[in-house]
Amino acid sequence: MSLDIDDENEFKLVLLGQSSVGKTCIVNYFILGQFDQSATPTLGATYASSQIDVNGKPISLQIWDTAGQERYKVLAPMYYRGSHAAILVYSISDPQSFYSEIDYWVNSLKEKTDGNVQLFLVGNKIDLRDNPDDSEVAQITEEEGQEKANSLGATFMETSAAKGIGIEELFNTVAKKCLENASK
Repeated sequence: MSLDIDDENEFKLVLLGQSSVGKTCIVNYFILGQFDQSATPTLGATYASSQIDVNGKPISLQIWDTAGQERYKVLAPMYYRGSHAAILVYSISDPQSFYSEIDYWVNSLKEKTDGNVQLFLVGNKIDLRDNPDDSEVAQITEEEGQEKANSLGATFMETSAAKGIGIEELFNTVAKKCLENASK
């Protein structure tokens, strides 16, 4: 299921990452402006679209949120073919989501796309850094995230879908970079 986008102000994005890192919560916060604590794991993929303004230009974002469970990984390439951007999400409290899963998704993107997909590495759940009593302890530092992003040629950002931190900035940055890339 490839979505061909012809309009120069319309961009397809895909969110990739391990299950439970907060991909759906990031999209929901961006679209609905609120955190849904009862969000359930995505089956296959979900689709959302949003209009935003970038430097006075209306931009349409076609957002594909893919399932992170092992059994759905084989389906992901059909959702990210034709994407302009890939948002690779990990949880700062889950080392596996950072160390092995991000590499898996980057390799899959390289194998299954034309290589013209802009990469964004996003460390989610940064609100856990402010809550030392929480049972989940932040383990991936901002410096580690930035270093990994640099090695991947990705733009690095951190977010908290629970608190809404960095969500709007993330999608605005993605839209701006897609627009810049389209005008080259």
